[in-house]
Amino acid sequence: MSSNRQRITAAWIVAVLLVLSSAAVYAGDKAEGSFFLKNIVVNGEEIVNYNLQYPFFLYNDVTYLPLTADIQEIFGFTAEIDMEAGTLKLQKTAPVLSNIRDNRAKNNAEDVTAEVESRLDVHILDNSVAPPPAYTAETAGVVVFEPAPQQNARAVDLGQSPVLVKEGVVYLPLRAFAGSDAFGWNLHYDSYFGICVSTNENIPARDFFSETEAAYNRGLVQYIRSVNGTLSVSRVQELVFMFRRAAEVNNLDEKMLIAVAQKESRFNANAVSRTGAVGLMQFMPRTAAGLGLSVEQLYDAKTSIDYGAAYIGRNIENYGGNVDLALSAYNQGSGSVSRGVYSRGYAMKVRDAVNDIDAYLAEGGYVSQE
Repeated sequence: MSSNRQRITAAWIVAVLLVLSSAAVYAGDKAEGSFFLKNIVVNGEEIVNYNLQYPFFLYNDVTYLPLTADIQEIFGFTAEIDMEAGTLKLQKTAPVLSNIRDNRAKNNAEDVTAEVESRLDVHILDNSVAPPPAYTAETAGVVVFEPAPQQNARAVDLGQSPVLVKEGVVYLPLRAFAGSDAFGWNLHYDSYFGICVSTNENIPARDFFSETEAAYNRGLVQYIRSVNGTLSVSRVQELVFMFRRAAEVNNLDEKMLIAVAQKESRFNANAVSRTGAVGLMQFMPRTAAGLGLSVEQLYDAKTSIDYGAAYIGRNIENYGGNVDLALSAYNQGSGSVSRGVYSRGYAMKVRDAVNDIDAYLAEGGYVSQE
């Protein structure tokens, strides 16, 4: 009797777990996505994700794209959304934009909180299959025109990936388009570069991939892991794209930022020094407070890199382009530099680390991105 109860109880627990796991994907109110940090190249044009109000993001390791007007015109499709009827109809068109209209920063790589939308049935209107012709019917001697039935709509199989919505903007998995012969898109992904999309079935997406840039990023990843082998490859790939973005925004060499992070924390985002400096780029809490940052924010790698890069960039500007003075001020404070009571030892260590990075890239056959 007890064994029967145990079997029934076990079966009930399994059933509950299955329901809960399904609900986490399809019936949950929120879906937490991560900003897509890497390159996005569409038909040879880089779409800068930072410049999108509704950016591409990853959810359950699947890349999602927003169905905004610019994205529709760049990729070449229309999306007819009827929330009341619960339908989303996609149709291929010719691309009319090569890039977004307003190409300036509109986000800071924040993670995306979206909502799972289970009410929409997604269909593709297939241009490759002509709809049946309209027809007429004769009733009591009267010829009546009847519209053609819509038989060229194909249901889209999203697999385990739900439709997501952020502030009214619908997001779909990119692979839903690539998996349809009605669109003819093809994708190429490289973890050291990003994702390339070709909407022309005669041009492979790989044609838009830069092996040189991927190799350079690979070299930076391997260098960082040679310093701190506890970090995973995927995590260091993210760090490299963070360093490169912060360097670009502040007109710096990403290798210098990497060298600073190496000297400050050995790329440990949770590092706390004996003097109380926190995070990857080692900000003192009082300095961070002056920048509007909490101590908790200092543990976020991207926040630390962004503010560290901005701080160094501002120092370089304040010291008339003198990088050594800027780095000395970063390490010892601008007051010490202004009074002339500082050492250039830290700046020299950073320069040595940059030389080590260059040597590592050269020995490994990686091409430096100057």
